[in-house]
Amino acid sequence: TSAAVLTVDQVTGSVSGKYARQVTITTADASVAAGDILTDSHIVEGYDISQLVGKDFTVSFTAKFPVTGIHCVTLRNYGINRSYVHEINCVAANTYADYSFTVVGGLPSTGTWAYTNGIGLYFNMQHMAGTTFTGTPATADTWMTGNYMTTANQVNDCATIGNVWAMEEFRIDLGTVKGTEWPSYQENLARCQRYYRTVKLAIAASTDNTSSTLLSTSMRDVPTITGGGAGFTSTGTTNEALLCYQTARANVTLTLASRL
Repeated sequence: TSAAVLTVDQVTGSVSGKYARQVTITTADASVAAGDILTDSHIVEGYDISQLVGKDFTVSFTAKFPVTGIHCVTLRNYGINRSYVHEINCVAANTYADYSFTVVGGLPSTGTWAYTNGIGLYFNMQHMAGTTFTGTPATADTWMTGNYMTTANQVNDCATIGNVWAMEEFRIDLGTVKGTEWPSYQENLARCQRYYRTVKLAIAASTDNTSSTLLSTSMRDVPTITGGGAGFTSTGTTNEALLCYQTARANVTLTLASRL
């Protein structure tokens, strides 16, 4: 919610071979209205947070910011009625740095949480916030009842055209230190395929012009399908299998998405 305009790109990050999400301001917003807020968001699936209830865990990421000062990061539950705000301090602009903080006591058992295939935890990194948010500031480093996003110390990353920020290697680890293990390429691919994939089908000559495929990894939920060829329709879609129909027999490319 802002007059700022931005572009988002995948770029080479702080380490060769790894990628970062980069945001560039193309229209600045130096005069922040009361209700304005600009935030990067990452959603953690419910299955992946159930082990964090009542147990210390550490959030870590690598990021760079266009201005020095306090940037607030926020954890919120599915019901948006429990919030945890942490201040990170950028001391060198336009320079990648590693950040981490430990949530002592883990996730609270109270509040509206989801522990299955829906939204488990929102992670937000704020880049600007108006007085609607900073006027009733959060208390840092404690779980609060309500929807809090930032403290009164939040800076504005959007004041100048050309400002850039980027983030990579977001992770959550049980315990009080950042973990060092990384999933293999195959494990990471299978995790990604729960949410998105592209499938190519060859519609063979048949009486009903149908084709089906079993998905190598079960998707998080019943997917939304886009693409296909002329006359394409789909039916019988589940999170494990796909059945499509096409009036003209030809190759079909389908893009499946199952988003939180």
